[in-house]
Amino acid sequence: EIFPDGVEAEYLKFYFDTAQGYAPVNFQAMRSLVPDSHILFGSDYPFFPIGSAVDGLIKLALPPALQHAIERGNAEALLHKATAAAAP
Repeated sequence: EIFPDGVEAEYLKFYFDTAQGYAPVNFQAMRSLVPDSHILFGSDYPFFPIGSAVDGLIKLALPPALQHAIERGNAEALLHKATAAAAP
């Protein structure tokens, strides 16, 4: 069997960014597949202005803790995890 724990368990191994995913239905679909801790800010710069990405995230009117996590907290945690794993 390719996915003995199911496809859903495989989703938990990935991180997703918010680039161009600011329509509420799209954003909620992403949140239904992965934990909030696996959602990172994304902008698709230079193809789209960074301001569009910032505005899109703000328009979702997320709880402050979730917005902070997406803007930087989740990336900080991921980088810390990668740094700790790479340490001898």
